[in-house]
Amino acid sequence: GEPIEPIDTQALKDLAQKNIDNPEGGNKKIRTHTEADGLFRNNTAVRDHVIKVGEPKPLLGDDSAPNPTEVAQAGLAACIAVGVQAIAQH
Repeated sequence: GEPIEPIDTQALKDLAQKNIDNPEGGNKKIRTHTEADGLFRNNTAVRDHVIKVGEPKPLLGDDSAPNPTEVAQAGLAACIAVGVQAIAQH
């Protein structure tokens, strides 16, 4: 694979210290908006992004997007990967 771009170590330390100094500052509201567009497809707006979610043909979808379980698994994997990268900076 391609090498990953380095993380700004000082910015990571600053972010960690900011959260240590003010733990309540980490409380955020996460807003999403989901609209169905047919064939078990959904578009969910998150900040300035749209996440497409669908179903494969055997589940009556058109296989145009990952299914909800795959999206949840991808989110968990990405969260773990970010944590590993942050820990590796030490």
